[in-house]
Amino acid sequence: MKPIESITCPSCNVEFRREDVPPSHLCPVCGAHLYGSRTAGAESAGTAAAEPDAPPTAAKPPLSLKDWELIAKTLVGLVAAVLIAVSLFTHSAEDEARQKRQAAAKTERAAKTAHLAPGQCVTEGGHFAAVSEELLDRVNTYHSQRDLAAIEKLLASGMVITLAKGKTVYVDYSSRHARIRPPGETAELWTDATAVTCK
Repeated sequence: MKPIESITCPSCNVEFRREDVPPSHLCPVCGAHLYGSRTAGAESAGTAAAEPDAPPTAAKPPLSLKDWELIAKTLVGLVAAVLIAVSLFTHSAEDEARQKRQAAAKTERAAKTAHLAPGQCVTEGGHFAAVSEELLDRVNTYHSQRDLAAIEKLLASGMVITLAKGKTVYVDYSSRHARIRPPGETAELWTDATAVTCK
């Protein structure tokens, strides 16, 4: 290919002979680069121009109010779903634990009352029994107040006793208490309803 004999400044349009082009490739008249933005290969050939720069990437528009509302509703829905799942799991665990306690209590009750005749009950240990409901209320009050001296006086009088565990009795229930009587005896004592387990 025949080399270019002359070159024209792209800025001031002054034509120069090729051998007059300075090593800096800058125009002696206006100082512009004689080869413009050409690449090194294009400068040596004097033909091809550099590729244009890529267009800038468009910035994403900011989120609108509707977008934020949708995000908020989604988050609220997720939180509600988690709370419902936790609540269901908790209730399920509580129900299972309650059923286990009830089954254990039923088994224990059956073991305690297996030897009893119909209508008989068995005493639980540690409860008070008194000759009247009034004395039973009084000793229970002393017990809640931790008044040991008053309890000792009632026990010493013989009108209040402490029930032994596993004694067979017959029971009549009132609204708050139970009236108990050992088999073969006529004397009755008052005690708490929870102090006996019946068959």
